[in-house]
Amino acid sequence: MLSSGIMSKIPQNYLVSSADWEVSVDHINPYSAAIDGVACALNRFGKSTLISTVVMVSKDKSKPKINFNDSDFFASSDIFRDLGCEKTSKALEEFCSAS
Repeated sequence: MLSSGIMSKIPQNYLVSSADWEVSVDHINPYSAAIDGVACALNRFGKSTLISTVVMVSKDKSKPKINFNDSDFFASSDIFRDLGCEKTSKALEEFCSAS
């Protein structure tokens, strides 16, 4: 039997979505999945990638409906800051504070 510390480091499948896209990624926690999911979307869609003010991360249970109560939401500005995209991060922060 594995200890709970080791179990928490086993990657899980997450569904990451924002605006009009979603990607499936394997990661050890929802925030890391959000970062990887946004990076994958940017690689896949390039400059046409749409982003909302939040990124939603759900455990991919291959169900047609996502339960929002079982999902995590992260500020897109934080994701872009952690990706090293400071200008985009600041622009999203300014947009959110103006709303």
